[in-house]
Amino acid sequence: MKLIPILAGLAMMVLQLITPLYAADMSRVNVIGRIDVLGGNSITVNDMKFALSPTLKVIRKNNKPGTTDDLMRGKFVKLKFIGLGQGKNLVDSIYLIDRIPNESPMQEGPR
Repeated sequence: MKLIPILAGLAMMVLQLITPLYAADMSRVNVIGRIDVLGGNSITVNDMKFALSPTLKVIRKNNKPGTTDDLMRGKFVKLKFIGLGQGKNLVDSIYLIDRIPNESPMQEGPR
């Protein structure tokens, strides 16, 4: 079970490395992990730093609106992005979750 978070972290590191190379639009990408640092206009999850949108939305576990006060180091979150073009992306929504879900392609079902 400890292998899943490690693999997820490695996958996100690869994504972080190739995103600037291809100026990818991350609006279709979700980042899931633990909050390392939250401060100012950015959040660090799984050792990756992301800029926050000025219109950031925080959604608590009960799907009710939250605030940045609900976000603390060590909490599990899912980040959703908006693409600004030219490889610029901002975190637009942060969802508080209980744990990192076991998301393998075989469990996701059809899209």
